[in-house]
Amino acid sequence: MMEKMSRNLLLGWIFLFAWLFEGELVSSQIYRCGYTAEDGAQLEFVLRDSFSVVNFGRVLSVHRYRKGQAGDSVLFFSRDSLHRSYALSFHGLPKDKYIAPRVVERCGNRYLVFWMERRRTDVTLLNAEIHLMVLPLGKGQRAELVVEGRPMVLAMDSLTSQTENRFFVDRKFFLAGDSCLASFLSDCLVESKLFASYADVPLRHVRNYGLAWERLNGVSALSDMERVNFVYYAQPFFPMKPTRTIESENFKVVAFPYGDLLGYDKKKKLYFVIWASEALPREDYSSALAWKKGSSSELLLLGFYDRTVRYLNLETGALTTE
Repeated sequence: MMEKMSRNLLLGWIFLFAWLFEGELVSSQIYRCGYTAEDGAQLEFVLRDSFSVVNFGRVLSVHRYRKGQAGDSVLFFSRDSLHRSYALSFHGLPKDKYIAPRVVERCGNRYLVFWMERRRTDVTLLNAEIHLMVLPLGKGQRAELVVEGRPMVLAMDSLTSQTENRFFVDRKFFLAGDSCLASFLSDCLVESKLFASYADVPLRHVRNYGLAWERLNGVSALSDMERVNFVYYAQPFFPMKPTRTIESENFKVVAFPYGDLLGYDKKKKLYFVIWASEALPREDYSSALAWKKGSSSELLLLGFYDRTVRYLNLETGALTTE
């Protein structure tokens, strides 16, 4: 008991000193990149992912050191903590030489190149941004590639059950005016093997049923839809034990809190996706799951956020309101 109290007291003092001295507590994530300057000096970049006690968030800073000269450092780059910032921590995505911090010579200049992930400080939001930073060591233009999307577990082969962690791309854009750097950024995007889009994913693979539904329907809110296009599969694909199940003579429907609505058509003997939106915050249609009175094929849908009562015809996909 005393040992636990002492440990908690020590942690309290650590946070107090962090707040008093620059308001920053350095985390364990540190990344290094050494290189030789044009004058032959041995230099090193240190990328540090820190927690700011004052701002209640993460901050990524890059310092340049001259090896062998303690205290000789320059703040080369910093990104504030309005978002959680992580250097190279893509939460299970594959890491290889293409995303390690490095100094490269491109377009007639030398640049520090590194990847950075930024997430909203609201932990309920799973979408993120991945930035590829290209910072000039001397002359040259700074460039940045921003990729918006979300980490996902995807089947990348249509014939196997093996899955891979990828960052599914919703949108990407360049913050660079130099066409040479823009070409370099595009090459880095391909070489990293971190990213996937609709064109890369076999949508008919049952593991990718959510993306297939999203691709087919093209919107993420029932309020924008007049009809739902169902995605059908011959094999069972319910990913986990559902929390709610309703059944009629024609259909069986299973639901997951703040998740997907999946069904089985007893006439067609096919499984199908009713609702699998990746929009955030995610809507919850599981609590109000019921059949329309007097119908065995019209599903009542009432969301946690969207309180409009709707009925979805599981035979035609038509949506109607009261």
